Amino acid sequence: MAMKIGEVIEIVPCIDESVKNKEVDLLFTQNPTLRGIVVIQENRPIGQITRTHFYQKIGTRYG
Repeated sequence: MAMKIGEVIEIVPCIDESVKNKEVDLLFTQNPTLRGIVVIQENRPIGQITRTHFYQKIGTRYG
């Protein structure tokens, strides 16, 4: 049985590209099951921040 796109999509938060790391950390902290956040520029998606990648990057010496 084929699945429909509506059955597999997940609504995630969107943030502007100018949002600071502190706010991204707060989003992840307040939403423990959140795996990713979409980054937008002029209401268009330009990237994604995943929980794993975010904490790997800020956990470094110069993060």
